[in-house]
Amino acid sequence: MKEHLSNPYFATPIEFASIQDIVDKLNYSMGNPGWTSARAAHDMMLVDTLIYLGVDVSEIKKGNMVSFLHKVAYDKEHHKLVIADGK
Repeated sequence: MKEHLSNPYFATPIEFASIQDIVDKLNYSMGNPGWTSARAAHDMMLVDTLIYLGVDVSEIKKGNMVSFLHKVAYDKEHHKLVIADGK
């Protein structure tokens, strides 16, 4: 399971009550221009956890690049993230 994670120091996905909890946590960083390596590792773990749970994150992740420009929402019907702020 470790091989799919961006940060090999995290052995398991972050445990949250729901996918929405993960999205809410991720949205805290969306659109925020401040950046540190600790925050980057935390936010990538959130994205990796969504991927692990089978959520389509293609709206924010292209290859190895992840965009944190826009807040996202979880589309339960299609099991994917969508841009929430209309951009």
